[in-house]
Amino acid sequence: LDASDEDQDDDGVNAGVANIGDSGFLMLRQAPASGELTEAAMQMVLRSREQQHGWNYPYQLVNLPESLSAKLPQGHRLDSAADCEKYSLKVQPGDLLLLYSDGLIDNLHEEEILSIVNDAVRADLVKS
Repeated sequence: LDASDEDQDDDGVNAGVANIGDSGFLMLRQAPASGELTEAAMQMVLRSREQQHGWNYPYQLVNLPESLSAKLPQGHRLDSAADCEKYSLKVQPGDLLLLYSDGLIDNLHEEEILSIVNDAVRADLVKS
């Protein structure tokens, strides 16, 4: 994640995110209020895309010792940071950028994640 004051304008702050493989991010923003219970409801604005070579074969960064690298088939190319997907986001006050590893999305649906986030945000508002 990269953002600075120089990237700010009236619409928010421009933030950059680089992502590779099956880790990722969700950008969440407060939904328009339509009642007391939904006042803190967050909605998904953007989700990163998973990068896979094939089923269950995500892009991965690896630093192999030379002894293992020598055992790779000739011409085999390892994934590198240059393979990452880059995103430019317009972040507004109150937005939540949820960064996660594959374990989160493998075990929870987006609706479940939003429910957990919304419960936490509501609980925080009640404390305030």
